[in-house]
Amino acid sequence: MIKINFFKSKKGQLFSIDGFVAIVIFLVIFVFLISVWNLYSIKLSQNVASEELHLLAFQTTDLLLKTNGVPENWELVEGNVSVVGLNAYPGVLNANKVNTFLAMDYDLAKAYFNLERFDFSFKFLTLGGSVVSSLGIEPNEKTEEVVSIVSFAKLENEVRKIEFMLWRE
Repeated sequence: MIKINFFKSKKGQLFSIDGFVAIVIFLVIFVFLISVWNLYSIKLSQNVASEELHLLAFQTTDLLLKTNGVPENWELVEGNVSVVGLNAYPGVLNANKVNTFLAMDYDLAKAYFNLERFDFSFKFLTLGGSVVSSLGIEPNEKTEEVVSIVSFAKLENEVRKIEFMLWRE
């Protein structure tokens, strides 16, 4: 009779050290991949927030400087204003609309442009850089990112530098 002993041959068995090393290597690679994924997702969310600021700043500046507003005589109508625009005709601003806009309540101006989550500053400056008039607040030292849009337009027969700054606290 032939006796077969199955437990004496160790070929093909997995040693516990080999299994432990494989698990450690897998965990190291897994942790590395998760940290890289986390890093890129943080960068992506910061980039999306920055792009939103830029887009809103451009849209707000375009609405103000390139449209007449809706209704066109919004500066004479109280309430029921859909769009605030300062344009009289291309490159020239309407002084009455500008004065009405600059006298507007800051929170109301934010509501007209759907900027409730943000803060802004809108300034008319001389070509030398002196502030003629403004609406809004200035960013403080805690502000991380400020988007600034600079444009030029004619107001009361003088070319003015117009600066719109937008940021999130």
